[in-house]
Amino acid sequence: MADCKRYKVAAIDLGTVSSRLVLAQVEAGAIVESSKHAEITDLGEGVDATGRFCEAAVERVLAACRMFVDEARTFGAACVCTTCTSAARDASNAALLLDAYNEQLAQYGGQIMEHRRKFIAELAPIAAKNYSEISHDAEVLQLNYQLCANNTTADALAEKLESVKNAELRAGFCLAGPHREDLEIKLDDQPARVFGSQGQQRSCVLAMKLAEASVVGSLFGEHPVLLLDDVLSELDDARQTYLLTRIEDKQTFVTTCDSAAFARTNGKLVFVDHGTVREG
Repeated sequence: MADCKRYKVAAIDLGTVSSRLVLAQVEAGAIVESSKHAEITDLGEGVDATGRFCEAAVERVLAACRMFVDEARTFGAACVCTTCTSAARDASNAALLLDAYNEQLAQYGGQIMEHRRKFIAELAPIAAKNYSEISHDAEVLQLNYQLCANNTTADALAEKLESVKNAELRAGFCLAGPHREDLEIKLDDQPARVFGSQGQQRSCVLAMKLAEASVVGSLFGEHPVLLLDDVLSELDDARQTYLLTRIEDKQTFVTTCDSAAFARTNGKLVFVDHGTVREG
């Protein structure tokens, strides 16, 4: 996201008295537009006297969080950052707040993980076939879904969250969940990120993007529009031909600094020169 010139972000601050949401649009590193929403949640209710959170306060904070997340989603925020009052560390039952979050995270996170598992199970063989065709069987592409838990169920995720709870309280941030998972990409059993050349890495991305479009098309009954930014520069002639042949009958936007490769297609060429747009 740091490479984008324009994006939207959301920040949630869970304070002692109120919970606040800030929605902001960022352009060229500067906030150009923002809005704020605050709710009185009184998370610190009784903490000074008892040293403990009360369950009613935790429920109020959770309700505000749900509301804020819905607003951030409607706003189109690329990410949501959350901070919490120091009482979340100082309260003797601080784990009560974490337990409330973990209950929700396990419920919905398990669903996300299961959908990911099914999607990658369909994606992996298609991507491997695409890569085989791109590379002329030079290497074998493997995709491995790196789960954060032993299984893709709410119970398995809840068990994992419980096992790292003390470590999370010490660290001050979340150590497990679907947002901490990754997709391992290998070529001939070696990590492509470490051992793959730039051309091989580009080919992996290309094989996966084409596979993703295929799976999404089968799910929704309509092939998605592909947006490919400067993918040709790191591909040799054979791989360029493969790509351009595969996308020929699908709506695709491809950007490049060298239009010579497009001579092999019957697509429309559009040139942008010093801010002026013209058709080729």
